[in-house]
Amino acid sequence: MENQTKSLEELGFSKISIDSYEGNEPYLFISYSHADTATVDKILRILDREKFRMWYDDTMEIGENVKKIGEGAFYKCSSLEEIVIPESVTK
Repeated sequence: MENQTKSLEELGFSKISIDSYEGNEPYLFISYSHADTATVDKILRILDREKFRMWYDDTMEIGENVKKIGEGAFYKCSSLEEIVIPESVTK
């Protein structure tokens, strides 16, 4: 089976209008579902207006070929609040 990667726009999702922070200062990490991109974009614009530094990855997804996540996967992650793992992935 050929891997057919499509952009978010091709899949019908909006694109975030704020650039991710690049640097060494503390920043907010923004994690979100692509289905919520339009809402997240509005929130990011408010945070940007208030001069928050934030980073997001609009390409981060758990791939279909991932079947297991080990115990140390989130070791030392100091502020992870939520992660959605597909049902096909075991612990």
